[in-house]
Amino acid sequence: MKKKEIKKLDLAWSKRVREKGICEACLRSDELVKLEAAHIVGRSYRATRWGTWLTIDGKTYYDSNGICLCHACHRTFDQHLPAEKFIREVVIKMDRYEALLATKKVIAKYQDHEEIKKLIKEINADI
Repeated sequence: MKKKEIKKLDLAWSKRVREKGICEACLRSDELVKLEAAHIVGRSYRATRWGTWLTIDGKTYYDSNGICLCHACHRTFDQHLPAEKFIREVVIKMDRYEALLATKKVIAKYQDHEEIKKLIKEINADI
């Protein structure tokens, strides 16, 4: 995948995560703070960068690997400050977090996820 395509996918992914319109940790709305899209598992892992299919408690669903956070909560989460534990355990939930961690090392050079294909279609429609 070319850098230009990756950048477009990153922007589409970010837009989709921020559509929630509220910080999922402190519950401030986008009218009060600037919202950011945060990766639960770092974006350096191609298998989870734009999301992945997870199975938790027998239910399979597409997880975006994203959480909508304000700048302060995003910094707290990324820098592993004390409130990061709250965000991981209460907001994200440990079963989701652990499932994403388990998936991150999967070789995903040729991802074929339907949700990623939808993001690509959205990007091409905007061009």
